[in-house]
Amino acid sequence: ERNYNSGRNFFLYVDFFDPHEPWDPPKWYVDMYDPDYKGEEVIYPAYGPCDYLTEDELEHCRALYAAEVTLVDKWIGRILEKVEELGLYENTVVIFTSDHGFYLGEHGLIGKSIIMGKYHGLAPLYEEVAHIPLLIRLPDPIGGGEHVVIDELVQPPDITATILDMAGIDYKKYGVQGESLLPYMKNKRRGLRKIAISSPPLIHGVASGLRPTITTRRWSLILASAETPALEREEYTLIVDGIPRVIRPFGVIDTELYDVLKDPKQEHNVIERYPEVAEELHKKFIDMLRRLGTKEEYLKPFLRCKRIGGAHNE
Repeated sequence: ERNYNSGRNFFLYVDFFDPHEPWDPPKWYVDMYDPDYKGEEVIYPAYGPCDYLTEDELEHCRALYAAEVTLVDKWIGRILEKVEELGLYENTVVIFTSDHGFYLGEHGLIGKSIIMGKYHGLAPLYEEVAHIPLLIRLPDPIGGGEHVVIDELVQPPDITATILDMAGIDYKKYGVQGESLLPYMKNKRRGLRKIAISSPPLIHGVASGLRPTITTRRWSLILASAETPALEREEYTLIVDGIPRVIRPFGVIDTELYDVLKDPKQEHNVIERYPEVAEELHKKFIDMLRRLGTKEEYLKPFLRCKRIGGAHNE
């Protein structure tokens, strides 16, 4: 309201902390999904294997999460109502996305990627966490008015590039690594990228069981560095923000490959059947990071990965 009548273009960024824990939405939202639950509410679950929860508790966690999402949906609606009330709707771009998903029993896990308790480390970034929503509403002046589904591999840096492009700014001039989605939304271009990468920061090395995921339209490759065996068996100390933290063995991890078109729930690891696919994706991963200027010290732990022959270090 302060900016809309200034005669200048403006940008509004709204961050909803929900549906992050603690899951404490108003009760009437929870009752929309699990009205008969009588047990204790787990509003901040310990990340890791979810076998410490009963089926009823786990189902209620899903209800709490859905209630939080519904609460966010309400307030997004209030914002859009205000945009329309101020006469801005037909000249406003609306972008909706998220930073990550959440395991609610899938793969026997609850949480995102950080695992607490006995299994300190990082869980694989399966589709439930790595595949995030992206909705963009364009006003008519820049080509809106049609519902278009873009079958492309999009990454968060593309959102920055898209916003700058819409504002008439040459984003490549400023070293933005993403690509504008505007030409793709207008059906003027295809083939955005061949792979997408989801990963915790490589600067952490493999000490916490870091596992990058490489995705194509068909495949999802979850890498396990060949340098992790000692960490899988031995207790060690990791310094996090200057604070010593004792890390227990997080168990054996392995490289995984899934055909997400045939197996969208990623229940069948097919790396033994398609080793050449895993090797090709691994090479593209290393090549892409080198092209982006990643330091060799951060790449080194992933030059050799379990179940993938050879090292891409030329």
